[in-house]
Amino acid sequence: NAASSVPAVAPGILFSIYGSDLALTTAHAPALPLPSELAGTSVTVNGAPIPLLYVSPQQINAQLPFHLPVGPAQVVVHTPAGATAPQSVPVTPAAPGVFTAVPGATVVLYATGLGPVAPPVPAGFPASASPVSLCILEVTVRIGGKDAAVSYAGLAPGWAGLYQVNAQLPADLPPAAHPVVILVNGVSSNAVTLR
Repeated sequence: NAASSVPAVAPGILFSIYGSDLALTTAHAPALPLPSELAGTSVTVNGAPIPLLYVSPQQINAQLPFHLPVGPAQVVVHTPAGATAPQSVPVTPAAPGVFTAVPGATVVLYATGLGPVAPPVPAGFPASASPVSLCILEVTVRIGGKDAAVSYAGLAPGWAGLYQVNAQLPADLPPAAHPVVILVNGVSSNAVTLR
């Protein structure tokens, strides 16, 4: 499980493979849809290639197909130097994992009541993805008492009345549970906990 590192996978999951000589070099998927080969490396599950996000000599990040049946699955890593022996992996109906954020990472917060936006969107209608509707009032995010750099504050595209705020965790934030508040025009939101 790419989020929890628990050795459990489910259909559609993002997962990681660790080892040595998994790829000749490091490569990231350049765009969506995800490719089934990066830097000459591919992964098959039950004989079919799967989407790859990242490959390196020590790690591969990939996604299992949503249509994969529950039960044992055979995973093989293919490189220019050859293929691994098939590894049997048990696929379960669900394997939830929540990604954690590290200092410097960007977190996405969802909120309501952040005030007017431009361009405006009528109440009850979904916000557009192009152009996006940005908050007119200044939006500040405080995480653990420290101001976080806000890279986006506006309506969440495709939703009615839901705001999205993207903020970068302060680089000097110690590992712990931290209160998070959004301030708009000097008015503070309720605090939630970021772990």
